[in-house]
Amino acid sequence: MTRTLAVLCALALGASADAALSANDSIPLPRARSDGIGTTVPPQAQDSAMANWTAELVAHIRAQTSYPELARRFGSEGVVLLYFVLDRKGDLHGVRVLRSSGSLLLDGRSVRLLYQAQPFPPPPDELAGESFRLTLPLRYRLER
Repeated sequence: MTRTLAVLCALALGASADAALSANDSIPLPRARSDGIGTTVPPQAQDSAMANWTAELVAHIRAQTSYPELARRFGSEGVVLLYFVLDRKGDLHGVRVLRSSGSLLLDGRSVRLLYQAQPFPPPPDELAGESFRLTLPLRYRLER
């Protein structure tokens, strides 16, 4: 069973990197799952687990991020919207560019970034599902 989760990571790259996380209410959150003894994980615990895991994912990706030197020289900026799938162990199962930044350099670097950032922090037990579909906008902006 696959659940969907949105991660918004706006990375302002240049002399410094900055990440922002934002909730996306239109993306369904995982439902409570049985703990095997007839009770379920309360929705508040799921929401908290989701928020903590997304913050962990953003921090993990942010630590791997750098502005491509050639893109910097050309003054390339933009937002790349990526779609990817993580399994229960935090392993990556495919990456796709949903929306291009307009720069092949930034788009390609973004895809490579996710492959190089493996393995990702695994989702907490409170989140149901064997795989998680994520969207990740990466914003590349040169500091002026």
